[in-house]
Amino acid sequence: MSLPPGSPIDLNLVPAGPPPPGVLPIIGGGPSLGTTTIVLECVMMAIAATAVLCRVISTYPVRGRRSSGLGLADYASLAAMLLAIAQSSLVISLHDYERHQWNISVGSLTSSYFKRGFAQNLIAWPSIFCAKLAILLLYLRIFRVKHSLRWAVYGGAVWAALTYLPNIAVATYFCAAHPDEQWGFNVGMRCSQKGPLKWLVVSATIAVENYIAIIVGSIPGCNTYYKSYIMESPLLNRMSSYFTGSKSAKGESSNTYSSKTSYQLRDSSSNSESINTLQPTQPNQTRVDPSSTPLAELSVGARGPTGNKDKAASNKMDSHFELLPPTPLHPNNDNNNLVLTTMAGSTESSTIPQISILVTGGCGFLGAHIVQQLLDDPYPFAVAVVSRNPKAASQHHDSRVSYHAADITSKPQIEALFNKIQPQVVIHTASAMHTASSRELHHTNVQGTQVLLQCATTCDKTLAFVYTSSDSAVVPSQKLLVESEAQLYTETFYRNPYCKTKAIADAAVLAANSPNLRTATIRIPGIYGENDTNFIPQLVSSIRKGEYKTQIGPNNKLFEFVYVKSAARAHVLAAKSLLNMDTGGPKVDGEAFFITDGKPQPFFDFARKAYAAAGYPVASNQITVIPLGMMLIMASMIEWAYYIFTLGRKRSQITRDGIEHLDSGCHWSIDKARERLGYEPVMEQDEAIEQTMKWAMANL
Repeated sequence: MSLPPGSPIDLNLVPAGPPPPGVLPIIGGGPSLGTTTIVLECVMMAIAATAVLCRVISTYPVRGRRSSGLGLADYASLAAMLLAIAQSSLVISLHDYERHQWNISVGSLTSSYFKRGFAQNLIAWPSIFCAKLAILLLYLRIFRVKHSLRWAVYGGAVWAALTYLPNIAVATYFCAAHPDEQWGFNVGMRCSQKGPLKWLVVSATIAVENYIAIIVGSIPGCNTYYKSYIMESPLLNRMSSYFTGSKSAKGESSNTYSSKTSYQLRDSSSNSESINTLQPTQPNQTRVDPSSTPLAELSVGARGPTGNKDKAASNKMDSHFELLPPTPLHPNNDNNNLVLTTMAGSTESSTIPQISILVTGGCGFLGAHIVQQLLDDPYPFAVAVVSRNPKAASQHHDSRVSYHAADITSKPQIEALFNKIQPQVVIHTASAMHTASSRELHHTNVQGTQVLLQCATTCDKTLAFVYTSSDSAVVPSQKLLVESEAQLYTETFYRNPYCKTKAIADAAVLAANSPNLRTATIRIPGIYGENDTNFIPQLVSSIRKGEYKTQIGPNNKLFEFVYVKSAARAHVLAAKSLLNMDTGGPKVDGEAFFITDGKPQPFFDFARKAYAAAGYPVASNQITVIPLGMMLIMASMIEWAYYIFTLGRKRSQITRDGIEHLDSGCHWSIDKARERLGYEPVMEQDEAIEQTMKWAMANL
């Protein structure tokens, strides 16, 4: 600020503000926060830049590393960081003014000071908005929130925009020189005393309401409210489907492939000693290429302990397998004849060609049981097991089984495998565990399934495709649910990445159904049985830690469970039914089937049956109940800690998803599987639990 030439007043001696009583102004002297300001701004810039750059580097796609690439949250973080650095640089440039007003002269408040102050004010608002936007979007990544809460976060982003961005216009009007106006003390007085302060109060109030809405929305009780009153509202569900863009499966393209032999499974006679024979047909029909078929509407639900990712099987397994070198199978070669044992126990020579079946995840928990049931079946199945590490499993001493190391997400490897094996049936059980990262889940569950479907489509010998789906693919319901009423999660409506990827794969398999590639999905809930590597070990661990008398939540939701041998039997029945479609039986292709023990019950009721079978019964007066909300808060804190200290690369074993699963439940009808597949549980649930826990206590 300056006065006309010749003025007797020296503004360099006039303090910018009145000192307190008894204090003398020291122009250009006195205590200063200039050094502190520089240090703090540099430290904060370094912390912000390090955090953001680490996040970006961990997400940025690099050759040889799986990555989904930068997301909107990453770009918002980068923008906030760059704007914050620019703002901090302006603050540092004004560090000489970081002292009491009465120690600053009016003459030092030059036009440069006011311009830099205006630039700092102008940059601050978009910087804050970008930071808040990044936080809100990262909130969605850290917590697999419900659909309704996603809308709350999106609304919060809009709310933040309306809160902070109008300040740019306000700052420009009040804190910048108007046309034909000098940058000077009058601009500073207008900026500090009029509109901006009033609008700042309004902005702060709106921002606080925004934060309250988001924080309250994450509280467990409010999640229950959302689920009970919003998620189950038919009107709001229809509105949600409309605004989230439900897509119809259109734009499908089809290609005509060469004809292939389709084997029908028949009985050659009606007596008890008949031998099942195969009669070939020659369909010449169009089949749909799944690579050109858009994914249809999806839906998935609560997570159960059903991951079948290939793992090293324990050497305590009851049945042992021997790793055999991969041998080519020739389904139509007459030299592959088998001698079958008939129902009456006699043996007869047969010229039935082997049916080649490819089982992915065949070294896993469910997959190994499927392989065993295929070998025990009277039909002449030749089984090829594909696994990332088949040597890790001790496998069957049976010449009808071959083991092949391959990555199901690698199309060249899978194409070579199909060319070698020429499978008539594919049973796809391989899956990433629910605790895997989002990228791994998408890579294995979605891309792996798409690769298998594409190879099955182009292989002339492949006739049927059976996929192991999950209760996690279906929106949970406490009413008795049939397949025709089940809703799959979608790419925009899902509980967590595991649910989404299982749903996408489920829908993709059903969408790939065609006359020449018949597909079906087997949806299973919590699975248990001998050689379990997930659910039963947790129950045994609870017994040995003395935690088996603990219960989380009210235990008032119904759940479904399935014995592993029943689940394996359902897959074999589905494969047979798909091969046998030309006999005029019930429709199986393009269908999903619920498979359970047919005994719905609360989760901890089942667990206590298992404890009792292991010799540790729990009386009702011995149960300690931990509130669900308390466990959700603990899980949230653990997830935050994992996310912060591992930069999102690892997930905690204790998650909000896992705890919330106890409040979702699952209640399915298996009538369709009984009518169309001839499915029945292989034994009563109590007997299955007894056998399972006998094995578990001896081997785990």
